[in-house]
Amino acid sequence: MRQTLKPAASQQNQSLARPAAEPMVFGDTIALFEPARDKPRDIAVLFAGSFGVEDLCSHRFFRILAERFADQGIASLRVDYPGTGDALTAGEADLDSWVNTLSAAALHLKSRTGIRRIVIVAQGIGAPIATLAAAAMPDLVAMVLMAPVVSGRLHVRELSAFLAVAAEKLLLRPETDAEAIAQVSLPPMVAAGLRTIDLLKLETLPAAEILVFTRPERPADAQLADHLQTLGATVTTKVFEGYDRLTVNPLLAEVPETVTEQAVDWVKALAGEPVDIVEPAVATPSPARQSTSHSGDGYRETPLRFGRNDRLFGIISEPIEATSHRNAQVLLLAAGYERLSGWGSYSARLARDLARAGISSLRFDCSNVADSPALPGHEGHVLYGEIQVVDAMEAIAFMAARNDAPVIVAGRCTGAYLAFQISVRDPRVTGMVGINPEMFIWPENRPIVSALTNQTQTLKHYGSRFLDIATLKKALRGEINLASKGKAIGSRLKQHAMRPLSKAIGGVSARERAVYAAFDNLQRRKIPVTILYSPGDIGLEEHAHFFGEGKNRYPTITTKTIPGTSHTFQHAHARAAYLQAIVELAASVAR
Repeated sequence: MRQTLKPAASQQNQSLARPAAEPMVFGDTIALFEPARDKPRDIAVLFAGSFGVEDLCSHRFFRILAERFADQGIASLRVDYPGTGDALTAGEADLDSWVNTLSAAALHLKSRTGIRRIVIVAQGIGAPIATLAAAAMPDLVAMVLMAPVVSGRLHVRELSAFLAVAAEKLLLRPETDAEAIAQVSLPPMVAAGLRTIDLLKLETLPAAEILVFTRPERPADAQLADHLQTLGATVTTKVFEGYDRLTVNPLLAEVPETVTEQAVDWVKALAGEPVDIVEPAVATPSPARQSTSHSGDGYRETPLRFGRNDRLFGIISEPIEATSHRNAQVLLLAAGYERLSGWGSYSARLARDLARAGISSLRFDCSNVADSPALPGHEGHVLYGEIQVVDAMEAIAFMAARNDAPVIVAGRCTGAYLAFQISVRDPRVTGMVGINPEMFIWPENRPIVSALTNQTQTLKHYGSRFLDIATLKKALRGEINLASKGKAIGSRLKQHAMRPLSKAIGGVSARERAVYAAFDNLQRRKIPVTILYSPGDIGLEEHAHFFGEGKNRYPTITTKTIPGTSHTFQHAHARAAYLQAIVELAASVAR
């Protein structure tokens, strides 16, 4: 394992960790309040996020922005739009519901802080939503527009084109996988409303002070800045440095430090000096009743913080109807750097399906993923690191203290890897379901970042590409690193050749022996493990290396390949297979 933490060092780091944001529930949605950590200033920030992949990539960016604002005495609130993230999905969301949610969030922010002056920080589709909401915010004094969507019609068209490409790569078919596609595309009524918006035709100024972060390849960004200035705003423009590196891929998203500093400095300058007491000139209207949980069809959800110093953010999903505490409970582990709701609310939908089946679950963000702050010393990549094992064990401790039901763990991809690690190490785990784990133990000599950048493929994939004329042309043009690919292929061939010997003697390398020892551990403890794969997934090579053909030496371990699905298991039948595997395992360990 990499990034090994000694227990004493781990406890010290956790004691220094900043707490996660305070969860708030209102209007069937969830918001996260970041209080001022220093003497407060007379201004507060409301975030208006984007949608889809851009939102997935930028979620950590917004959390870090909120933390930087808090360090300067500026409180903030970030919120999920209806039908997105962890908000309830009941009913048909439209653009007005998104706008109204942002307006309601402004009231809650003012009520929570006693501060009237509001600044909206909006990215992407958040810009037109914030502009529409501005009419209902008399105390809105400024806006920060980051890579704003200027033409709603053009943006909907671009999202549709992106979705078509993504659906093709994921092998999704509209006629059979409509629900999966709907979860990663704009709700129809939101798209319809967005098509009518063109910010270059604005006639009313949304705020007096506006900072616009532009993209040079998008002339409309600068045109919007000019138009707002024509309307009478004091406009500042900055280049959104690092926008492409932020939004290209959730696994590789880089927080744009320059943009972060510029945005915080600009808002801090508007706020002026810290104040002792903030008293609104006019009483803040009381917002709608805020609760600690919300309910949907057959489930109730409670957002919360847990762990040492409340450093981790999570959501408990449980059946509305009372069930026995002996029913198993599930720890859901996210894939990659996905936020706890998952891409297209994948994990949120799974948790709610489990609740309807009578099973409680906890989904949470590991430290430095999405909405859980980083532990000191772990501000970089954390996937496949020991710190995630520490986080998951804290989650299990929280679940065990709250409910005496058996705990099983489930996860996809890197979440499956983490599920395996804690199943081996934590005696409180009674079962595991994993989806497409690439490997069972991370090689000590394999760098994390390069592995994420240049992901390994199967030998079959390399063989097909080798015979592909397009691949040959790319190689001749120098677009493919032949040395790197050759090394990867050589490593795969060597591993393939060593399979019989490794299996016969229980491992040749230290890693192989550790994997066999881990499976022996699970077998000895009679821990049931179910592993599901998509056809051709890279994880099948790791599985074949240790299990091979013939009789399975581990009776408690079941593996199965689900036909007609992709690595992400977005297909309806694949998601159903995942749900069924968890439900069956939960029933088994409960008995």
